[in-house]
Amino acid sequence: MTSSIYIHVPFCSEICDYCDFYSLKVKQNNKSLDLFIKKIIEDFEIIINKHNIKIIPTIYFGGGTPSILGPDKLIYFLHSIKRLIIANSIASPCEITLEANPEHCNELFLKAAMEAGITRLSIGVQSFNEAIRKAINRAGKGSLLPDKLEKIAEYFSESNNRTFSIDLISGLPFQNKKILVEDIKKTLEFKPSHISFYQLTVDP
Repeated sequence: MTSSIYIHVPFCSEICDYCDFYSLKVKQNNKSLDLFIKKIIEDFEIIINKHNIKIIPTIYFGGGTPSILGPDKLIYFLHSIKRLIIANSIASPCEITLEANPEHCNELFLKAAMEAGITRLSIGVQSFNEAIRKAINRAGKGSLLPDKLEKIAEYFSESNNRTFSIDLISGLPFQNKKILVEDIKKTLEFKPSHISFYQLTVDP
């Protein structure tokens, strides 16, 4: 059987006001992260054996904020999954994507992501504007984003057989056409392989 795998990491350092995905606010040293990894690895083995999965084209780590796992936990998590893939004679995934917040993407984390086998980072920028970021309780300062994105572009480049994408949102508080165009122009400066441009959905 052929099946791609989605793994939801339900933890964040801050809970953004616009997000309705299930997530818990934790610190990176929270023991819940270790227990979560242990149980997901157990589930992964059960699922691939139950469904006789022999080809996994892609693995996608979404959230929440998967990058909250940090370098060491990320490497352990991915290496454990790889051992199960090898032990069960499963074809190696062509792409492994990890959603990440820019503030987590220091050099140590990016090196760990490469070592762990991540081929694509999906970066949640949403907006560079400081007032907008504060209004939606977005973690990290907008002024620090350019340096983070430059470093991400350096490590996750096509020359390294890796890519990254950037998420933006329209319809946010304090946002107008001028700010939105500025966000798009700034995003394009870093030459991401893909841009996801979402419209804010406000539920009753």
